[in-house]
Amino acid sequence: MEQALAEGSLDLVGIAKPFALIPDLPQRMLLGGLAKAELPAVRTGLGFIDRKLGGFLELGWYAYQMKLINTGNAPQPKRSA
Repeated sequence: MEQALAEGSLDLVGIAKPFALIPDLPQRMLLGGLAKAELPAVRTGLGFIDRKLGGFLELGWYAYQMKLINTGNAPQPKRSA
């Protein structure tokens, strides 16, 4: 992120999606314990649905992850859409 910002490749770095799966993401980044956040592909396993509704599926899936965190539970990154 720092390199991309320094090179002028982008103006802003969003961490909302990774934050929904790694609640302590900012702390890990600041302490140097996380160089890259791998995000799972949000899929139902049904290609037609995934292609047509992929964005909506992601929105709901990440909202669900944030709800888990809000209720004191751990995110479930392996849960399918």
